[in-house]
Amino acid sequence: MEADWSHVASLRARVKDNFKKREGFSLTYMPFLCKVVCDTLMEMPEVNSSFDEGNQANLVKHYVNLGIAVALEGGGLIVPVIKGADEKNLVGLARAVNDVATRSDQEAVSG
Repeated sequence: MEADWSHVASLRARVKDNFKKREGFSLTYMPFLCKVVCDTLMEMPEVNSSFDEGNQANLVKHYVNLGIAVALEGGGLIVPVIKGADEKNLVGLARAVNDVATRSDQEAVSG
């Protein structure tokens, strides 16, 4: 699958300096990707389902809890979850992604 992200790259380039001044962290491409994933899963909820063994049927979810894989500095990988990701706008997702990445690194160092 191929996607043209030139509009995303252009938008990011225009706003990244002001975003960093306002938010205190860099605007990466990850929140844009998270937004696309959330919007797509809300549009096609059958993809965001799990098998309910008790009812022998798919359980379709109409919300998105989004797992973000985070590589740890000393090696390893964890997958913290952004709950209610579908309810967040781009800035909210950027904050959440930054938060899980920052907390994951801190917990790895202190753990």
